[in-house]
Amino acid sequence: MTRKARVLGSFELPPRLPMSEAVQLAKIIAERFKSGEFTDEALASALGHGAAKSGAFRQKVADLRKYGVVDGRGATLRASASALALYADHPGDTERAAKEMLQNVPIFKAMFEQFGAKVPDDQTLVPALLNLTKAPRPEVEQNAGMLRDLYRDACGTIPAMPSGAGSSNGGSPSTLGGLGASTGSGAGAGDRFASRTAEYEFSVADDPDTIESVIEQLQARKRSLERHKPVAGPGGTRAST
Repeated sequence: MTRKARVLGSFELPPRLPMSEAVQLAKIIAERFKSGEFTDEALASALGHGAAKSGAFRQKVADLRKYGVVDGRGATLRASASALALYADHPGDTERAAKEMLQNVPIFKAMFEQFGAKVPDDQTLVPALLNLTKAPRPEVEQNAGMLRDLYRDACGTIPAMPSGAGSSNGGSPSTLGGLGASTGSGAGAGDRFASRTAEYEFSVADDPDTIESVIEQLQARKRSLERHKPVAGPGGTRAST
């Protein structure tokens, strides 16, 4: 029996798996298999599933494919370039890989083109989705909350990108995750929260949820840098951890 597609008007609904979880699974897959081929049975074992034929595992793999985390089918699966980049955790490459995952989901890509990284409230989101998807209002209202939450999660997984590292705006300082947080916000110069460091430069709308997301991302980046911080070796030399 063919499963009915989960759609909202002209768009398929996003994966049930939040993108933040997909990013973590991408890192596990890349760490375990590197660039080699693997079977669905091996993947099931790596992700803690007892059987590759279970419904939960098959749904998870389907969602990972939609994000572009795994390529191939059956006995010839591979970690995607995005998964490998997320595991490598190099500034700039990580941002681009996460942004690519978001844009692999058509409805997220369309929402990003309209809203940037600033997640709208229902009063703004519902009319926008009505226009975007051409779906009936009851269906839009039924799915708006789910879409908002998954989109907020997806935007929150994209780390800040170092200034000038592959920015799509011609080399100007990158915004949060390269997503252009000012897009569509309508905020004036006095309504901005800005932060600059030796490596990062970004600005986000004056929104508590967005600012909290920035803080969480910077803390995560700090932990990553501390893991790779050189330590003093014999004779006072510096050795990498």
